[in-house]
Amino acid sequence: MLLAQSVDWTAGLTPAKGPDMELSVDFGKQFQKLLVARFSPRNKCFVPDGELLLAPPPKEGSKVKHGSSHKLVSGIDHRTSSKFGWVKSEEVAFTLIDFLTRCGRPSPTHEQAQVALQMLDAISRLADGVPVAATYVSRGVERRRVVLTVHKVFFCQPLSSPG
Repeated sequence: MLLAQSVDWTAGLTPAKGPDMELSVDFGKQFQKLLVARFSPRNKCFVPDGELLLAPPPKEGSKVKHGSSHKLVSGIDHRTSSKFGWVKSEEVAFTLIDFLTRCGRPSPTHEQAQVALQMLDAISRLADGVPVAATYVSRGVERRRVVLTVHKVFFCQPLSSPG
């Protein structure tokens, strides 16, 4: 069992139409933290230990239900999933385009860049080793949109740490 605390982070995504265009992407913004995996099939974390993770945008036209859990994916193969990611500080600051290039997306779509930017911005305020998960929620009354929210999670029984 785990409890989730919401982090103030949203990516205004409407899967059928792409991102809200009023949100701009600053490719030169500097970051120091990223998300890494901890392999644990018991916890639905299938990405090898220490591998870079990213939050992919919802597939175009997908029907995302309010509150549906979302998987982070490997920054290497973009297929292997992890239910949780752990915040890790890098010694040298990096830009959004550095991160996307490292994840194999040197020419990202606006939506991919926007999700990565907001994910990195959210985790920049968290301490090293903090586990997070992602969830989709539906927001708005007149103009419904799907929003990806990153949550800090607390495990009832600590996961064994690598090493």
